[in-house]
Amino acid sequence: MGLTFRLYSYIWLVVLILYSFGWSDFSGQLDINLFFFILITVTISLIIGFHYRKINVKKLKSPYKFTTLITCLVCLCFIANFIYSRQVPLFNVLRGGSSYVDNPGIPGLYPIVLTFSLYWFFYLVYCLLSFGGRYFMIYTITFNPALDYIVKMDQFNLGHVNRTDNEFVYAGGKGINVSIVLNNLDVKSKALGFIAGFTGDEIEKRVRELGCDTDFIKLKEGISRINVKIKADVESEINGGGPSISKEA
Repeated sequence: MGLTFRLYSYIWLVVLILYSFGWSDFSGQLDINLFFFILITVTISLIIGFHYRKINVKKLKSPYKFTTLITCLVCLCFIANFIYSRQVPLFNVLRGGSSYVDNPGIPGLYPIVLTFSLYWFFYLVYCLLSFGGRYFMIYTITFNPALDYIVKMDQFNLGHVNRTDNEFVYAGGKGINVSIVLNNLDVKSKALGFIAGFTGDEIEKRVRELGCDTDFIKLKEGISRINVKIKADVESEINGGGPSISKEA
């Protein structure tokens, strides 16, 4: 948890240095008020980051009970600033204008809300990674899952019999990979997609063995693809085509 705040402060320190030496062509010299605002933000972040550097984030047993209320209040404060400044920064930039340079929002309120919202964003991300699986389900879909057959050898000789040194088999596919990562972060998800044949059964088996929930649609014809990855002096890949998905599926 502390690392997040320290990284945030380091990034803004770099920004301060770049602007102080005039190394950026995107803006002129920093306004003195903005300079001290960023400096105070960096200082607070460093203090929080070093204070919580030894605290295990898993000690928090549940999100703060007023999380939803505070999030709504932050959003309302931003809406009030947009109304006061008569612009939404993102839309204004897309139209070729400035963001908050000419009219930075409600005096006094905007810098406080902006600073707090940055800290609150990190807290919400932490809650998502720690408790997300308790409150909602993330679904991932892989239309063409595969068994990745990875072989390693020192040298691959085209047109000759080659012997492997190591072999590995993994369930592959972008959606499946996302579910595996989410499971490693203790975030609940369910992998969806289309599988077929004995290779499809093996894909589902391996995904479940990794602790992921699945709800694949089993096709009646064809087999799920096998991708061969050759790791040698020259790396090569042979990707299978996969089964055809009918309208009935």
